[in-house]
This record gives sequence, structure tokens and C-alpha cells, in this order.
Amino acid sequence: MLTYLVALACLACNTVAAAPQETARALIERGAYAEEHERNFDAALELYAKAAKAAADAGDAATATEANAARDRVLARQGKAPAQASPADEQLVMRRALATVSSATEGAVDINQAAETIAIFGNRVVQWLEPMLVWTERIPVSSHFGSSFGPDYLTPNAPLAALALVRIATPEAKAALERGLASPDPTVRMAIIKSLNVFAHADMAKRMVLDPVPAVSSVAIELLAGSQDLGLTDVMDAAARKGSWQAMEWLVRKVPERVLAIAIDRGATVQSRSTALQQLRSGGRVSPKIENVRALLAIGLDGDEASLRFFALVALSEQVPNWSRPQDSALQEEAAKLITAQLEHELSPQLITAVNRSQSVPTIKAMTALIPKLVAQPDAVLLNDFNVWLNNAQGEYPPATFDAWLAMYRALPIDFPRSPDDRNTDSSALAKIARQLGIAAATAPPDVIARSGRSLEGEARKLYDGVILARLRSETRKANSRGGGGWPPAGSIDRAVLPLALELIATAGEGGAPTDAFAALIGIGDVQQIGVALDYIASREENMPAGPAQAVEELTKVDAKAAAVVFSAHIESVLASAAPTKGQLTTLGMLRVLPDESALAVIRTSLPKARSDDAKEVLFSVLINYVRIPAATAFIAEHYTEMPSAPRALRAAAITRFGRELYEPAINLLGSALKDTEEDVRRAAREASQAFKVQREALEEFAAWTSASKEARDSIAELSKLLESNNKDVVLGAIKALGAVKARTALPALVKLLERNDPEVKAAVQDAIAKIGS
Repeated sequence: MLTYLVALACLACNTVAAAPQETARALIERGAYAEEHERNFDAALELYAKAAKAAADAGDAATATEANAARDRVLARQGKAPAQASPADEQLVMRRALATVSSATEGAVDINQAAETIAIFGNRVVQWLEPMLVWTERIPVSSHFGSSFGPDYLTPNAPLAALALVRIATPEAKAALERGLASPDPTVRMAIIKSLNVFAHADMAKRMVLDPVPAVSSVAIELLAGSQDLGLTDVMDAAARKGSWQAMEWLVRKVPERVLAIAIDRGATVQSRSTALQQLRSGGRVSPKIENVRALLAIGLDGDEASLRFFALVALSEQVPNWSRPQDSALQEEAAKLITAQLEHELSPQLITAVNRSQSVPTIKAMTALIPKLVAQPDAVLLNDFNVWLNNAQGEYPPATFDAWLAMYRALPIDFPRSPDDRNTDSSALAKIARQLGIAAATAPPDVIARSGRSLEGEARKLYDGVILARLRSETRKANSRGGGGWPPAGSIDRAVLPLALELIATAGEGGAPTDAFAALIGIGDVQQIGVALDYIASREENMPAGPAQAVEELTKVDAKAAAVVFSAHIESVLASAAPTKGQLTTLGMLRVLPDESALAVIRTSLPKARSDDAKEVLFSVLINYVRIPAATAFIAEHYTEMPSAPRALRAAAITRFGRELYEPAINLLGSALKDTEEDVRRAAREASQAFKVQREALEEFAAWTSASKEARDSIAELSKLLESNNKDVVLGAIKALGAVKARTALPALVKLLERNDPEVKAAVQDAIAKIGS
């Protein structure tokens, strides 16, 4: 046991001895932690001393110097200053310092580099730098060390002295700068302000903002302009009111409300107010408040000076459009009211620009009132601003806005002058108002939209139809998105939209009504609107789109019985006409979308009323090609002789149908058809006759087969049993007999015999199968 403990102790000793020693850098870091965080100065002194030794042992002079400097710092903090240099050493340093200062004042030197070099000597050179800062005559220095020490005089150099004092940054140096600020010499004060740092000397810079010399004050303001400290607001405000544009720029970036306060302050100078307004025009954004609008408008409408009025309106024209869209109706109302009042006296482009993103009802009314003046005095600037206002459409308008835009639309003459700056030659002012009207129509009652354009004509009416279409299209697209695309499902569109569709259909020109109108009819799902689609079809001769026919078909699906009633009512005029138009005949052809029973019922009652062969032809065509029920075939056969003689294809189609359906009551009609003067009809009759013949032969064969004697069927059964005999000759005889009578029912048993390993039996079976299949 003792041996084990001794070994363990030795191991521990070896381990400790092998542990690496701390580096000088690590000891410095530990000393810094003890000094700054633990506030244990004694421990810090010990660690710095160890670090210096470790660095010296390692030959690292720089780190050793750093450690000794740290140790001296701790001693100073304890009030235990390190040993002072000898007088001889101190004198040597002072000589070097004076020589450095003296050489920096002679010849062309880099003033910043010189200041950095001088600052190394710290407080030793403050005694010379302060006179260099404020004196105007040479500064005697030989009295300090004797004439042999160095130069007898130093040359005054305020910029160099100020820079060096700023870099020394000791209390003594700062005190010298403070005394320099009291100098009556503005060049001294200018040298100091130019050398300051805004972060370290903000207090000095604040005092110098109010310097009586504008150039000095301007540099101080320029220095402070880089600060983000809102505590400078009052200082900058005072400077701005004295005419400093730099201070005004700072305010407009940081506190724009102060700039507005200066602009509206009648006690401020015209120059500072003008500068404030120009800053608001070019950059600053005041809060979107009604008070701010009133303030700028007040200056713009009745300011003391013409320049102030102009800049106030320009500032307003820049401020308001850059606000987010105002939600405060009072702001819109107040601005529009003042604009209207001003426009009654003069045409102001700035006021128009000020509201170029406001489309409130009062603003629209104000602009509408402006139209006669623009027509009477077509000023290029005013026209351009008016067009800019028109171009700034909003995403949504309240319902009341529609009436205001409509009033402007009606008030604008077709020949309204175009803005010279408007490069879009296809976009007239009327078209721009129509676009705004289309946006406003999104929330307006559909019946109001539909009837509001009936007094319009020409281009105005054409553009207004686009307004109706935009609203209608938005409704159909919403319905399509719910229905998964294609035609909107019945009932997916509010019936309130119907007036829009009917208006577009009723006023359709040569280009025809848009498909969206008929899509709306489908989505509304009112069966009675089949009549509208039929009337539209009847009115067209060319360019028939798919929309109306699709509307008839889809609405018929909603209620076929009601659709048949609508059809009957709307084809009466076609049946009664001796010469129906192409469009009217097309409406008869739409009977094909009715269910077979309904279509047959309508045609049964319509055929006697048809006065023209064209109408009869269409009715028979629908009946023959689309109505598939047997009753329709019977009706065709019954009225075959009433078919018009001209369309041979129709007669041929009827005969073909008789043959296809093997309608025996029509067999007698085949005879006359075989004698028809048209080859198409005769060919159809021959093919139909052949179909009847093939059918008749098939029936006879089937009857003969089914009437075969029971004895024959029994014989086949007996022969099939003989196939199982062990007598080869019996089996061969049975095979030949079954082949001779073509006994299909014996095929499975015959095929099974092919499994026997007997060539003669296999040959007999193959021969029998061939006979059965022939």
C-alpha cells in the first residue's frame, strides 16, 4: 500500500512539472481582468510583473514594454507613481518636444501628420501650443532652457496648435482649447472648430453654432450635421432661423415639423421661411395632418410675399402626394374646399399637383369645375398636371365616387386638348376618366351603372361600354374562380348584375356583345334570359360568337320545361315569317339543346305553323340529327312527305335513320326513295334496304337454328360421349360425325383430344375443328 502511495505522489509531481508555463500574453490578460473586473490591484501588479519577466525571458521586447506600462498604470491608480525620470532625462525629452514643435512650424509640412507627432509628447507641449494657438507674434522659448537649448522663438500656427491639442485630449489640452474659444480673433475660433470631433466635442460645437462670425457658425453647424443627437434640435432651430441652410437641412431630416413651424412663423425672416419651404419641397416629409395642410395652404393663398406663396404651394404639391393615401375624410374635404376656392381666382399647377393622389368626391368636383377653364385657356403646364392627376388611379373607390367621375366624364368635351407631355397618343383625357370610372364602378350599384350611359354617343359611349364590361368581367371572374373555371355555375352571380349584361347585349354593335355578358346570364341562372340570347342570335347575320348559344344551352339545363316554353314564345315570329333571316333560322336550330321529349313537343306544334320551307328544313334537321327517341323517328316517317324537296341531304339523312334504326313502318318509304331524283337519296335508300335484308336473313337463320329438332341436339350429346371410348375407331368415327354436323358445343371435348399422343386422332380433330369453324 505504501509503495502505491509513493508511486501516486511521484506521478502527481511529474504531472505538475510537465504542466506548461503561462505565456506573457495570458498573464497580461489575467492581470487586466484582475484590474478592471475584480478591482484587485495587488493581484494585477503581480501578474503584470510576471508577464514582463516572461516576455523578457522569451526575448519579446514589445510585450515586455506593454506589461511594464500596464504595471505603471496600476501603480498610478493606487497613487504609487513610478520612479520619476532624472532631470537630465526629462530635459532631453523637453528638448526633443520643442524641436518637434519648432520643425512643424517651418516649411511645408503635412499638418495632420505634424499634429499627430506633436501629440505624442502630451502635456509637455501644451505650454507652447496654447500661445501658438492665440498669439499673433513670435513666441519666445529660450528662457526655459537657455539660449543653447534650441530655437529662441516659435511661429504662431493656430490650425496646427488646435489639431495637436485635440489629439492630446488631456484636461490641460481641453482647457487650452476652451480658453482659445474666448479669443476675439475669429481665425482662432475657426481653427478650433475645424479641428474638433463631433462625438468628443459636441458641447464646444453647440456654443460655436451661435458664434457672431457666420463662417465660424457655419463650420460648427456643418460639424454637428453629422450627429444623430436630437438634443441638438433647439440649437439647430435657432441657427436655421438665422439663415443657416445647413441647420435647416438637419432639421428637415430629423425634425421636419420644426421646419414647417419656421415656414409658418410670420415673425421669422422671409429668407428663413423661404428656405424652410424649399426644404419641405425637396426632402422633408411632415406628418399627414389636416393642420399641416391648412398651414401650407394658408401661406400659399395669402402669404406676405409672392415667393413664399409660390414655395408654399410647391411644398404642398410635394408633401401631400407622398403621404400614404389619406384615410381622414376631413383632410380630403378641407384640401378640396381650399383648392376649389383658389381655382376660382387663378389656375394653379401647384394646387393640382398637391392633390394628384387624391380622388375624393370634392376633389373630383373641383377638377370638373376646372375643365371649362382648361378648354378656354389650354395652358401646357396645367394640362400636364391635370393629366397626371387623371393617371393616378386608386385601387378602390367608395360608391359615391362613381357619380362624381360620371359627372366629369359627361362634362369633358371630345376635343379636350391633349397635354403636350402626354406621349401616349392612344390615351385621351376621356379614356383616362373612363379608366377611373371603371375603378369606381366596382362599388357602384349595377343598375345605376347600366342606365347612366344611355345618353352617351360615339366614342364616349364606346368607352363607357368598357366601364360596364370591366365591372361585369370582375363578377364573372369571381364566379369562375369559385366554380373552377369554364362557364360560371348557375346561381354563382348575383341577379343584381343582370342590368349590366342586358345593357351590353342591347347596345352591341357590329363587333357583337362580349362573351362576358352571356357568361353573366349563365351565372345568374335565370331561364327567362334564354329569350334574350335567342333574340340576340336572331338579330345577327355574321360573326356569331359562342357566348349566346352557350347561354341558351346552359340555361336550358336549369329548367328544361321552362326553357321549352321560352323557346315556343320566341320562335313564333320565325315560324310566321315567309322569309326568315339567317339569324332567325339559327334560333330554330337552337331547339337541339332541349331534351328529346321537349324538342319533339315544340317541333310537333311548330311544324304546322312554319310558313317557309327554310323554317321547315331547320325543324326537320333538328328532329333527324338531334332528337333520338323512337317517337321522333315515327314523327319523321309520318311527315316525310312534308319535307321540302330542295335539301336532298335532309331526305337522305331521314332514310339513313330509318335504316339505322330498322324502323319497319318506313319500309314503304324506301320504295319512293329508291326512285328519288337525287343520287344521295337513292344511295341512302339502297343502304337502308340492305340493312333490312341483312336483318331479315339473320332473323330467319336464328329462327331455323332455334327450331332444330331435339333429336339432333341429343345426337350431338351422344357423339360427344363416344369421344371418351377406349376404341380408337369409335373415337375417330365420333370425331368425323361431329365435324360433319358442325357441332360447336363439342369443341371443348375435341380440343381436349389434342392432348393424346396419337397423330391420327390429332389429325381427325384438327379436320373436324376446321369444318366447325367454316
